Amino acid sequence: ISRGGQTVSLVGNTLVIFGGQDAKRTLLNDLHILDLETMTWDEIDAVGVPPSPRSDHTAAVHVDRYLLIFGGGSHATCYNDLHVLDLQTMEWSRPTQQGDIPTPRAGHAGVTVGENWFIVGGGDNKSGMLLCHFVA
Repeated sequence: ISRGGQTVSLVGNTLVIFGGQDAKRTLLNDLHILDLETMTWDEIDAVGVPPSPRSDHTAAVHVDRYLLIFGGGSHATCYNDLHVLDLQTMEWSRPTQQGDIPTPRAGHAGVTVGENWFIVGGGDNKSGMLLCHFVA
């Protein structure tokens, strides 16, 4: 399926694709995995409550086991929620966030350095501001 606004994360010898929107702008929250050794695609039905359909979010991988999804947006709103997929059990969870939680945003970037996740940029189409946060 063609799409835009999705995230693609490298985990070992697999690519994990989450969300985005299709050519008709239908928001998605599906999960696909490509095995890079066999070039085989699988659509995953994870257990638990997945993130709501969204695009322009960020994803990060922690210790090659957890896929973290932060923020993004629908056609009407931006999010600042955090969702975690355990890639061994294929179960979604939503951990409690503490501290200075980044404001809702879409179109941002994120990079992990050690145990820290830097969230940079994005916006909410309301303030017109470029946003920057550090998430540890």
